[in-house]
Amino acid sequence: MKKLLMPLLATLFVGVMATSCEDEYIIESMNTKVGTVTVVDSDWTSFPGSNIEGRYLQAEIEWPVLTQTVLDWGNVNVYVYVGNKQYSLPYVCPVTYTMTDGSQVVVAENIKFYLLPGHVYIVMQDLDGEMPEGYIEPITFRMVATWPVDYIIRDDK
Repeated sequence: MKKLLMPLLATLFVGVMATSCEDEYIIESMNTKVGTVTVVDSDWTSFPGSNIEGRYLQAEIEWPVLTQTVLDWGNVNVYVYVGNKQYSLPYVCPVTYTMTDGSQVVVAENIKFYLLPGHVYIVMQDLDGEMPEGYIEPITFRMVATWPVDYIIRDDK
């Protein structure tokens, strides 16, 4: 019994000591910024796809809110409006293309985003290799950034 108890107590002691040495961050309050942008056909840049994935489109949205502090300490969510509902990215959604003859084609696209300081990049990936070369109907995106106003590093444990 003593042979089992000693390793258990040693593990418990090391676990308590390891967690008590970590700094604790206490967030006092939060900043929130919301941005809404509609991306039109001319905002998209087309890139060829690989053998595995079809071509993709990318739109660059300048958003000065995205400082390095926001990216390091905050949270950013991007949503796409489909009809009168919003969905968080990444999202597979129907995208409408208007062809040169006036007909419309609706295809499923994977829409995702990535962030760099000052910019949100929206990427629309062709899922089935059939993304037509036509006019893309405007798509509205909502961006929400939250980050701490103040935080205290507690190391007085």
